[in-house]
Amino acid sequence: MKRVLITGGAGYVGCMVVPKLLEAGYAVVVYDLMLFGSHGLPTHPHLRVIEADIRDTARFSSAVEGCAQRDPFGVYLE
Repeated sequence: MKRVLITGGAGYVGCMVVPKLLEAGYAVVVYDLMLFGSHGLPTHPHLRVIEADIRDTARFSSAVEGCAQRDPFGVYLE
C-alpha cells in the first residue's frame, strides 16, 4: 500500500483530498498543528493523524520516513 503524507491535512483542502486518497487505496498520514481541530477528517483504519508543528524537524523527519517523493503542494508520496 502506498503511503501519502499531507502537511496541513486537517485544513479545507486536506479534508477534501484525504477521503479521496483513502478511497483510492492509499495509507494517509495527516501532519497538522490542529489549530482549528480535525472535525473534517474521516475515521479510517488507514488514516494516521499526527498533531505536531512542522517546525519540529525531528518529528517531521520521522513522519516523512518511507515517503520517497515530494509534491509541491505538501503531499508526500511513497
